[in-house]
Amino acid sequence: MEWILLLNFVAACFCAWVAKEKNRDTTVWFILGCLFGVLSLLAIAGMPKAEIEAREVPSEFVTEKVPLILIGIALLVAVSTVL
Repeated sequence: MEWILLLNFVAACFCAWVAKEKNRDTTVWFILGCLFGVLSLLAIAGMPKAEIEAREVPSEFVTEKVPLILIGIALLVAVSTVL
């Protein structure tokens, strides 16, 4: 079971990287990668590159998303220790 969580985390990292290359929201794709794993990676890989350059993100926006990422990681760790 732990290897599935590890695989999802690795897929989430790749999702975020591909999303950055395609000018997409990296945080959203990281979370989707944690939840759906390789399926999310296939989805972002099949998407076309966004024509609009990624805009500058305000710092308060980042501070709202960072706790969500930490909660997601904490949930992954909690589930892996319970199972």
